[in-house]
This record gives sequence, structure tokens and C-alpha cells, in this order.
Amino acid sequence: HQGNVVESKMMTLGGDFTVMMLTSVDESQAPHLCAQLRRFSSLFPDLHVHAHITNAQHKLFEGEDLTEGRLIAQGLDKPGLLNTLVDYLAEQGMSIHKFDCESKRNPKQEEGQPYFLMEGEFQGSKQKIVWNQIYSDMDKLQTELGVKLEMKCMDEQK
Repeated sequence: HQGNVVESKMMTLGGDFTVMMLTSVDESQAPHLCAQLRRFSSLFPDLHVHAHITNAQHKLFEGEDLTEGRLIAQGLDKPGLLNTLVDYLAEQGMSIHKFDCESKRNPKQEEGQPYFLMEGEFQGSKQKIVWNQIYSDMDKLQTELGVKLEMKCMDEQK
């Protein structure tokens, strides 16, 4: 199909090896590539393939000067923690760019509540993001949620 892998991520999720790929092909070949991938997966009962056509061009901030932030969160896991953080950033006009999150056994305890680890990169319009407000709000959220939060504007490091 004369395609190219543009981006890919490989990881183990729930004990299964997982691959996500964004490929680029001529528009006329995209339906054929999706069909071929589905046929390939039918040959292997433990292989699951989800293939679909997408427009990889992210138009959310098209034409705007972007700012990027990085959030690291860690602490005891609790229901609603991730939702609270992501909802807050969305309310501030930030969109997820990259995101890794896991909940695992607390390294300080043999048993008990799982430990939450999150690292994410977020983007938003430089004209709309107020970093001083976000830093202040992160301090409040850190206390409210009982987790360590480190938010940094990546523009300041360039």
C-alpha cells in the first residue's frame, strides 16, 4: 500500500503487548490498508486490530501560537483523581498532547491503596493560557487531592 509509519507507541497494557500506529498512505489506499489489516488479524485469534481512517491534522489550535506544559502527578490513588486533573486543564484551554498514567502497588507499603503516577504534556493557545493562575491552582489542587503535582511551562525552558 506504499504507506509509512508516521508515529508509533509500544507498551504492555494489562499484561498484553500493545502497539499503536499512525500510518500515512495515499488517500485512495487507506480503505484497502484498513481492510488488509483486519484480514491479517483474522489469521491470529489472539491478535486484535482496530483500523480506521482518520485525519491526523490536529485543528484544535490551528493558526495559533502554542504554549506547552508538563504535569507530573504522584501519590495515593483515589477515585476521580485523573478526571479532576484532566478536567481542570481542559477548563483552562489545555489539550492532551502526550500522556502516560499508571496505578501500581504503593512502593512504601506491602498492601493497601495503589500508588498513582501520571506524566502528561499539554498544549494550549499562548493568548489564552495564564500560567501564573495555573501554578496557583495546582498548589490548591495538590492540597485538595493529597498528591504531589509538578506543573511546568515548557516554553520557559526553551
